[in-house]
Amino acid sequence: MTLPPYHSPLVYHPYQWLDIELWDSTQECFEVLISRGYRIATTHVGMDAVSIYDMDWSCPTAIVVGNENRGISDEALDLSDLHCSIPMKGMVDSFNVSVAAGILMHHAVCDRTSRLVMIQ
Repeated sequence: MTLPPYHSPLVYHPYQWLDIELWDSTQECFEVLISRGYRIATTHVGMDAVSIYDMDWSCPTAIVVGNENRGISDEALDLSDLHCSIPMKGMVDSFNVSVAAGILMHHAVCDRTSRLVMIQ
């Protein structure tokens, strides 16, 4: 993968902090992640979805977030270890994908940090 050039020393690029990998299929991606010790959590609005506030985020978790239009593929839902949702009040039942990803990652870090502090 060719990364874009840095245009300014003042601009930080996510490539500095992320390892980017591409897979040919969802199944191949999930198999690799599981072999590395991750559980797969897909975001989904459904009866079997666990609230993100009830999850134990202390174990390595790969979070799969679908877009606002199509959501998560049936294949990803079937292959994932669990479905999770962000509880919402009111008439809206989904966030913009970037907002949802930010909420999930923030909560995962807070939960994981608080659990690690309790261990010490």
